[in-house]
Amino acid sequence: MGQSSVQACLLLIIEVLLLRAGDVESNPGPPRRQPSAGPAAANKAPTNEEKLARMEDKVKEYEEKIDHLEKTVKSHRSEIDNLKNLVKNLDGVEDKLLGITTKMDAITGVYDDLHEKMHEIDKTRKNNLLFYGIKPDFLPEIQTQLEAKIHEMMRVSLHISREIPCTKISRMISGPEVRGCRPVLVNFVNWKDREEVLRKAAFLRGTHIYVTEDLSRKVREHRHELQKYARQIRSKSPNKKCMIRQDKLFIDNHMYVYDEDKHDVVPFTRPVSPPRAPSRNYINVDNVLRRSTSVHSVNGEAYLVNGDGDKSPRNAPASASVGGKYASTESLLVNHHHVGGLDHNPQADESHDLMKESIPESKEEEEPTQASQDDA
Repeated sequence: MGQSSVQACLLLIIEVLLLRAGDVESNPGPPRRQPSAGPAAANKAPTNEEKLARMEDKVKEYEEKIDHLEKTVKSHRSEIDNLKNLVKNLDGVEDKLLGITTKMDAITGVYDDLHEKMHEIDKTRKNNLLFYGIKPDFLPEIQTQLEAKIHEMMRVSLHISREIPCTKISRMISGPEVRGCRPVLVNFVNWKDREEVLRKAAFLRGTHIYVTEDLSRKVREHRHELQKYARQIRSKSPNKKCMIRQDKLFIDNHMYVYDEDKHDVVPFTRPVSPPRAPSRNYINVDNVLRRSTSVHSVNGEAYLVNGDGDKSPRNAPASASVGGKYASTESLLVNHHHVGGLDHNPQADESHDLMKESIPESKEEEEPTQASQDDA
């Protein structure tokens, strides 16, 4: 009796503890049934054939992707080969470009030289005249006889008694033929002689000999445009005086030129140059700076003239002219006023005369001749 009651108490205590823990339902109900494998479940399980078919489809899909990748790789390889060929060709092109660049530099140098020579030729053309209609006595023509014929024509037909110096007299190879012969090119030493011959060319009327200026093709084209413009002006205003000088048109003392950029005749405007600062030389006399002016050499000795007009030899100063051969324009004026009592140098007088003779050439554009009026 004692053991059974102890066991009953233990079981009661265990049951109470289980109830307190909540792990045991108070009324669990009937036990759950396991799901039975029916016919639908049997149909869902894949068979081996289906698995093989799925694997074959995947293999075909992978084969197609591999073929596509092989084609892409082949196209990339062909592009790479083309790029390699282009690189090789570019290496050759680089060498060719280097050679072309060298040739272009050489051509540019030749062009610059030719441009300078053409500029020099244009400058020498100012003293040239062309004589048309002078027949040679016999062929081949002798140079001395041609020169003698030109000088005789100037003396007899143009009524120029003095001897006119000429640098060159030659028969041209090209040019229009007049009376069956090419023109004769005459290069004068002095521009004034050339202008005198051109002015007196009117005396040659009736002799079938014509005298014209030696103009370049560019100047001739400009003159042609200026002549058309002058005709328009004369048709509108007959009282206006139009004269053409070289490549410039003068209308009532107003100058016009042909502008190649605008393709029109425009008024001539001189380029504005910046003012030049006057040169000043100073000498130190008794610790005082005085203005000094260089004077042309007199009897081979250079002098300095200070602000007070006193002369002193220029042997020591570094600013002295070498040998007394050079003098500025200001020094010539000082020499003219302050060295009147000394012996004059004939070379200085000759250089002064040459300067005076060169003045009409600088005023060439301001004083057009009558011959250019006939051309207009």
